[in-house]
Amino acid sequence: MDPYFTDVKPFNSVDGFLDQVRELSQLNSIDVASYLIRHYEIRPFSLQKTLYYIYADQLVDGDKRLFISNFVAFDQGPVDQEVYRYNKHDHDSLLRQHELEKKLIISGKVDKIEAIIDSGVHKYNQYFDSLWGDPEDNPTHRQGSPWSIARDHGGQNAPILDKYILKAHHVEQI
Repeated sequence: MDPYFTDVKPFNSVDGFLDQVRELSQLNSIDVASYLIRHYEIRPFSLQKTLYYIYADQLVDGDKRLFISNFVAFDQGPVDQEVYRYNKHDHDSLLRQHELEKKLIISGKVDKIEAIIDSGVHKYNQYFDSLWGDPEDNPTHRQGSPWSIARDHGGQNAPILDKYILKAHHVEQI
């Protein structure tokens, strides 16, 4: 009952504690977006597209999610709403956040994960930077893409589910 311990979470088992540690050590979209903003000159539109393509490529090619994200079908394409909010309303906190590096050190996969992210930036950032304002050429808007499937099922801002990406990411390939 000591107020010093108000933010301490008690666990009844080692398994519960280990589950919590695993959950807290998983990469998320904010971690990756912060890394992208700090290491590259990346604009908001390109940030969202690059983030999405890194996620989708790894989900399809690597058979697992590289990070936790919740993409939705905005008018301009797939957008992670949490990254959008932070980037628009609290950009400085993204610049100060270094969780990706901390989590990678703990996981022991620093070089591997950074290589995947850096490769995605080199592949997509310039391409999408040149597409801003030209929705005609936007590959995420192609008929049958995960973005279009999400909008067909739930309308504007509908979630882009992993099953849509697994089924149709090939449609939006560059």
